[in-house]
Amino acid sequence: MNFPKAFEEMFRTSFGDRAWESYQQSSTQPPVRALRLNPKRPVHKRLLPKLSQPVPWAKTAYYIDHTLKWGSDPLHAGGEYYLQEPSAMAPVTALQPQKGECILDLCAAPGSKTTQIAAVLEDSGVLVANEIHRERCLTLAENTERMGLSQVCVTNLEPRTLADSYREFFDAILVDAPCSGEGMFRKDPEAITQWNEELLLQNADRQLDILESAYHMTKTPGRIVYSTCTFNPVENEGVLLRFLTLHPDLQIVSTKLLHAQPGLSLDSLHTIATRYAPLAKILPETLQIDDLRLDTSRAARYFPDSSQSEGHFIALIEKRATLQQQSANFPNRPSAKFSKDHTKHRTKRKQFEHTAQEKVVIRLFEQFAQDTLEEHFISKQLETHRLRLQGEILYAIPQKLAEAPPPSRGVLRIGLPLCSVRSGHIVPTHALALALTTQDVRRECRLPYGDARILAYLAGETIPCTLHDGFALVTIDGVPLGFGKTVQGTLKNHYPKGLRRKYDFVLSKTPHSTSETDGDPTTATT
Repeated sequence: MNFPKAFEEMFRTSFGDRAWESYQQSSTQPPVRALRLNPKRPVHKRLLPKLSQPVPWAKTAYYIDHTLKWGSDPLHAGGEYYLQEPSAMAPVTALQPQKGECILDLCAAPGSKTTQIAAVLEDSGVLVANEIHRERCLTLAENTERMGLSQVCVTNLEPRTLADSYREFFDAILVDAPCSGEGMFRKDPEAITQWNEELLLQNADRQLDILESAYHMTKTPGRIVYSTCTFNPVENEGVLLRFLTLHPDLQIVSTKLLHAQPGLSLDSLHTIATRYAPLAKILPETLQIDDLRLDTSRAARYFPDSSQSEGHFIALIEKRATLQQQSANFPNRPSAKFSKDHTKHRTKRKQFEHTAQEKVVIRLFEQFAQDTLEEHFISKQLETHRLRLQGEILYAIPQKLAEAPPPSRGVLRIGLPLCSVRSGHIVPTHALALALTTQDVRRECRLPYGDARILAYLAGETIPCTLHDGFALVTIDGVPLGFGKTVQGTLKNHYPKGLRRKYDFVLSKTPHSTSETDGDPTTATT
């Protein structure tokens, strides 16, 4: 692997000659791969023998054989697991999401960290997942759907625009910022050709802007995790220090992450800046070495050669009230704009009534549900969720999410899409199918792993089925794949056309030495 000379100089100057030699040697090895199990799914017996080595810093995560095409197995289509680079799991561990909290994943695509946060929250709290790029946001929404999530709001907005709706709203915010991607070089050697020092400085300005938006959306007290999949101190410690010098109520605290190396200290950064101009350009001019708020050594850095991963940088930042803010009772006094907006929203909630069109669609859905779903699932949706029609889709929105101040635009999905109506008939969504369990449905077309009908279904074909006529949930040994409609012994296919492709029973195969290319955009790993 040929690295730019400037990259080598940056690495040697920042981390030392020995670290460079070790990193260079690790670059000749294949990328490390891992997966996270989905707690909403039963762990399939085919998976268990292949999950012998846990990822130390992430729950329900395991290293996997890099030669198998995991993204081509039907269990992947059913959301049994999420393929993710191991160190990319560390930021959510550092964030420490708690049940019932309001959390924002600000740069969320393709969805690995969103789905990791959702696994901890379960069906509690509020989770907003934002992505500014439209195509990547669609992939994000698709991955939340595949993993069966029902409590996520997916938005497609600039961070500054999102901040207008969510002033001081979130308990915790994850900023996994766009970066130069030095931790992706082993997986994507083409990325090396795009690396240059000017890019680092451009990224640093952009990263600071994103953090500023995150600051204004974070409660006091609250926390922000800043992470990148890159190594250089310009986009990491440099951006951190610029951010914290702007806000005296912020402090870096230890991530307590296993197998991570500490961030570079202030002393080290000053020394490096004398020899590396890009860092000198970004470091604030006046820094107090003994200021514990700015202790960048409390951050964490993963390198490929020392952590069995591709590499990541993670910093946990706490937002605390300053003495002046405490005396003014600042934590209990949200901004004027938020108070006005939130009061107005609460007023709207008290007056909430379904429109005439919503009432028609809800009545049709209830008729569908009585034939297709079990009573406990119907009761839960009607009692703990608010049903809202957006465009042609009826959504079930958890109450806490429904009561949050929603953005006026840019919302791709909020809660669980239940159905649409075509020619007066209910068409259940694929998202609903993947949010169900076998206990939630009246008809299950249960197929064993290895059954050829599974591959036929995922390719969009009709398959034989002896169930009574009506909508049925197609599963692999209880892992949901999607809906079908049985008519006189045949199951008509309702698997989305955009997802239909060729799958294979990968987990029944013996690992081999050839490299893997899944060809599936939903398996992106950062």
